[in-house]
Amino acid sequence: MTPATTDDRPPIVVIGAGPAGLGAAWTLAHAGERICLVERDTQAGGLCRSLRRGALTVDLGAHYLSTELPEVRGLIAALLGDEVLRLRRLTGFFWRGRHHAYPPRLPELARHLPPGELAGFVTGLVRARLAPGDADSHAATLRAHYGAPLYDAFFAPYLRKVWGMDADELDPGTQSGRADGSFGLWLAARWRALMHGADAGRHDAEVFYPPDGIGSFYEAIAGWLRAQGHELRMGREVVAIEHADGRITGLRLRAADGEESHLPCRGLLSSMPLRLLATRLSPALPAPLLADAGALRMRSTVLVYLVQRDTRPFPEHSVYVTDAGLGMTRLTNFTNWSPRLMPGPGLTCLCCEYWCDAGDAVWTADEAALVTLAREELAAMGLADDAPPIDSFVVRLAGTHPVLDRAGRAARERLGAALDGFGNLVVTGRGGAFGHLDQDRALVDGIEAARRLLAKPAAGGMAPPAPARDGPVPGDQPS
Repeated sequence: MTPATTDDRPPIVVIGAGPAGLGAAWTLAHAGERICLVERDTQAGGLCRSLRRGALTVDLGAHYLSTELPEVRGLIAALLGDEVLRLRRLTGFFWRGRHHAYPPRLPELARHLPPGELAGFVTGLVRARLAPGDADSHAATLRAHYGAPLYDAFFAPYLRKVWGMDADELDPGTQSGRADGSFGLWLAARWRALMHGADAGRHDAEVFYPPDGIGSFYEAIAGWLRAQGHELRMGREVVAIEHADGRITGLRLRAADGEESHLPCRGLLSSMPLRLLATRLSPALPAPLLADAGALRMRSTVLVYLVQRDTRPFPEHSVYVTDAGLGMTRLTNFTNWSPRLMPGPGLTCLCCEYWCDAGDAVWTADEAALVTLAREELAAMGLADDAPPIDSFVVRLAGTHPVLDRAGRAARERLGAALDGFGNLVVTGRGGAFGHLDQDRALVDGIEAARRLLAKPAAGGMAPPAPARDGPVPGDQPS
């Protein structure tokens, strides 16, 4: 471990204590740099923090750490050691009134789908592979991969719930690597498995999960930084980012009580939302670029938590709700992650996720109405009885997922070109680079962003925008 340096130079400032920001801060600290981490919330973790309500601990939806990325495995080993659960991730989906394991099994689907429709899915997939056609939108990209029948029946209703618009309106760059390899390719593998009697397409990879909630991992990073002598300014909002001669020179911060302070810096690594970064620069960016910042749309999330008797309503850790007749997008059972999260034996907590736009009917609904909605939809899924929950509460998260419609993508590119002129600024993370990154990729993106800043401390500038991802397709993790 490398203690913080004691030189008199201003620190490198990292904005944001989510996965990307903490991954960057960890890397900079290990390189011997003096850093100061600034976070608007009083708790580390960002969208991956854990909430504590009495003896209950919950995450903001389903989050876990992958065993696939060596950088993530290294952080887990250094911070958690043996205090981590190794789980086989179990995922399901609810579609057309039925609960299915993910990936689904072709014989099971064959029992519940009209033979003509199932044949149409396979025929559409083959035709798409032979003649994929032009991909001028996100929907066209998916149709080219999976065929129109499967896209229209399975993907389109779910994506409409997720993004609040038809995927025809989304930029083709919204396509993600994971979507590219998920349900459609699985269908081909399952068809081969059915023909040859082999198993294929398993989706139960081993993952890591801290027994006291995913947020404890990020709290451990923050604790390590403090122990090494680095400064963490929690509960501080960035109100201005000062610059001169193509370099970031300092930040103005505001505490919850309104007190303002000034923080000089010699380099800035920002994971704050790109649209906020653009509007906080002082002197201000030209008006057209500020208009571009305003064009960057973000979807929001409402989480409804229900604590109830543990009847183990489903075995999976989470279930994607692709059914068009339900507003819910995903359901998580925290007991299946770790019993230590629960306030006592025989209890579980379900988290019902609803994607929305800040200010719409779901966002503005009162808590009682949201709890009623969640219970009614769980009952429609066969996962609830008439017994009222022991406890219930609602969490609203504004601006959780970037929307890459065509206007947003063009605006991001213009802003990126402008911010590239700052020689000591790098952006990272889902919000900072305005592209969907899951938790593990955000951690690695922060690590790589820190390395780029160290390699070019006075020249170069913003990291290339992170590859756009399509958000949580069934079987993928948002975070």
